Amino acid sequence: MEPERRDEWAARVVAWHHRDPLALRVTPQQVGEFGWVDLPFAGGERRSRWRPVFSEKLLDGVSASRLAAWARRHGQESRPETDGLPLHQVVIDRVRVPVGGVAVVLWLGQATLQTPAGPVPVLLDSRPGGAVLGRRRRSNARVGVAAAGLAAVVALAGVFAWVVQRGRGADEAVAPAVASAPSAAAASAPASAASAASAASAASAAASGASAAPASASAATPSAQASAPVVAASAAASAASAPQPRLLVAPPAPIITPRPVDAEGHRLREPPAFLLGDDERRAARQAGEAARASSAARRADRHEIVYALVTRASRTPAESRLLGRDLEAALGALGGAPRCPRVEVLPAGDDWRAVCWPLLRRDEAERLRDQLVQRGQRVEMIEF
Repeated sequence: MEPERRDEWAARVVAWHHRDPLALRVTPQQVGEFGWVDLPFAGGERRSRWRPVFSEKLLDGVSASRLAAWARRHGQESRPETDGLPLHQVVIDRVRVPVGGVAVVLWLGQATLQTPAGPVPVLLDSRPGGAVLGRRRRSNARVGVAAAGLAAVVALAGVFAWVVQRGRGADEAVAPAVASAPSAAAASAPASAASAASAASAASAAASGASAAPASASAATPSAQASAPVVAASAAASAASAPQPRLLVAPPAPIITPRPVDAEGHRLREPPAFLLGDDERRAARQAGEAARASSAARRADRHEIVYALVTRASRTPAESRLLGRDLEAALGALGGAPRCPRVEVLPAGDDWRAVCWPLLRRDEAERLRDQLVQRGQRVEMIEF
């Protein structure tokens, strides 16, 4: 098998396995046992209606109907160049072949991903960038974290529902009290009106000093003075016994502090406590001028060199993206410095490459390249 095809198949299997966020993290070096498999079908005019005529179980956790439907979409009818890879011919179940029917074969690639949880056999569309079929292996640690997060969300939802229900019950308890307040006020209105009328007549009689009715004024005044404390006491008792409704209090207005001004009345940009002194301003200005001069000198220098690590050239951007994902996985497994700022897919003439760049120091670029090569990555260092 050509190394390019082997690398493309391995990178595609790793990318497929990592699409599940709970799956184990794997590398292309764990993919092996490459080969070919042919699946027999009862042929007809329309490929979508071909029926599988085999009984062998190829993939654990994948039903026969799903496997057959996937093979009809991604299998190839022409015999591929095996490149020395082993070929597995699935036995035809003659009972499934209809009378007078003809068996046809669809070809698929196959590989095995070795994980700590056990091997993962997969089938591949032989075309570059094609689909992968199999059953992923999940990480117990990732599953535990996800379960804990889900339990926390459920608990928070329960607490929120309890708070909402408790607030609703309090509102229902306040509503009858608010409704009874008008009736209590209406009941006390006649007594309050009578006491107010008697007090007003007594006050007018005393203020006018009319001699026409001294006896009536003197008779009305003691009765008003005697009934006023009784009415006031009853009104206070009824107001104290009635439930009080809740009041909505508006939040206090924000305090706006005026901006400080100098001796001439001009506004200052910041409070005086944060202003720099003359010596500090002079030092900051000199440092800024020195930095600008240094930056201009660096821009004028045409001999600056930046380093990058590149993968092998690919004919399509899709293949380079797969190699880039593999490179990112290998970089993520490395600990400590140096680190790669970013990984991008860039054109290289008529081809494409996955590029890890920019690296400013040659020794760091060489050390990172050596670490990636030890992990099976096919990268080379370039400078530009």
